[in-house]
Amino acid sequence: PVLKNISFYIKKGEKISIVGLNGAGKSTLVKLICRMYQADRGEILVNGKNIYDYDYMSYMNTISAVFQDYRLFNFTIAENISCQQKDADQTEIHRLIKEVGLEEKIAELPNGIESRFGKDYDEEGIEMSGGQGQKIAIARALYKKASMVILDEPASALDPIAEAEIY
Repeated sequence: PVLKNISFYIKKGEKISIVGLNGAGKSTLVKLICRMYQADRGEILVNGKNIYDYDYMSYMNTISAVFQDYRLFNFTIAENISCQQKDADQTEIHRLIKEVGLEEKIAELPNGIESRFGKDYDEEGIEMSGGQGQKIAIARALYKKASMVILDEPASALDPIAEAEIY
């Protein structure tokens, strides 16, 4: 077992960091909370109730996670942030782009937030650095407005100044 005899409480609105050596189980813990893994023993409670007693989609709607191995899709920047919502809140997308520090970069693009990632479907598609992509993934997590936001090393490709700004 990677994790053994773990017990802790997180209060609503509280921000915590879980720190440990590589292989200590930090990502495993996050994936257990996200129901990506199922514990062999014990249980995870949210509001005193086992996470597996909640309807799956209802529970998933309360969580927004950014993992170190995030993915961007061959969609526009706006679609990557809103997860292709048909009536996406453009004002909120612009606010989040500013909040994560990509306002200048996106303003330089000929198609702004309508610029498409990659050249698979658009010869004018764009490429972003790993750090810029992580900022888009963080904006996506914040756009969801979930009650629990989990960041599993989301800033690993950012320089130290950008990492501090994101946190």
